Amino acid sequence: MDEFNVNQIGSNLTAVANFYNHRRTELQKKIYSNAFGASNGYIISYLCENEDKNIFQRDIEREFDLSRSTVSTILKELEKEGLIERKSVIIDARLKKVVPTQKAKMINEAQKKSPIFSMIWQAI
Repeated sequence: MDEFNVNQIGSNLTAVANFYNHRRTELQKKIYSNAFGASNGYIISYLCENEDKNIFQRDIEREFDLSRSTVSTILKELEKEGLIERKSVIIDARLKKVVPTQKAKMINEAQKKSPIFSMIWQAI
């Protein structure tokens, strides 16, 4: 039996993380249309996980460290694909909270149930 090597833990974790990232990207490309990047799945997940909060464009900009124009473009595409809605808030009609649609919630749940996603989250 091989001796446990502490020095290999970091490289093994990196290999697992890289494998997961590649598989997740492949899965997202199959799920999401080619109209926008698969990485926008992160935004969908963020919106679904924080559905009980008022999430605005500026919150997404801060969370993902993206520019205002980049987030605006992404949100337009997500809205066009029927994955989000922008709704006015009572406090200020100029503010639009970003809300995931039922379609986005279904996609997010499918991602969570994928074997590779479950395996990684159980390991963490």
